Amino acid sequence: MTNPTVSASKTDHQLQPLRPVAAVFVVTLAAYWLAMFVATHIPIPKGVIPAGGGDKVLHLSGYALLGVLVLGVRASRGPFRWWSVTSRALILTLYAAADEFTQSFVGRQADFADWVADVIGAVSGLLAVVFIVRLRSFLNGR
Repeated sequence: MTNPTVSASKTDHQLQPLRPVAAVFVVTLAAYWLAMFVATHIPIPKGVIPAGGGDKVLHLSGYALLGVLVLGVRASRGPFRWWSVTSRALILTLYAAADEFTQSFVGRQADFADWVADVIGAVSGLLAVVFIVRLRSFLNGR
């Protein structure tokens, strides 16, 4: 049976104090999330983004970075369990749906395929952090 802990030692109940690296993640996450929200709610003139799904790469990469930052904040505070990852995936999935929905209020259109790209990106970003944490634990012999 596998251990549900992504990284050994302390649990989510025993968070370490906010360290400088955690503070950097928090500030970066707040700035990025605000910039992303604003950018996704600005009407884009036709022809700026290539037709034929070119914007899906932007959705995927934008949400991948958001996923990295969201879980990076948690990882910078110490070891975490899998429920931390899944709860953040759920939050980002719901946020992506809300983001798509609210775009219709500013002259943009909600698109299911954009939402799918958002979710794939967010989960990819979260899993990238899990991989980095696991690799770091492995290399440190834990």
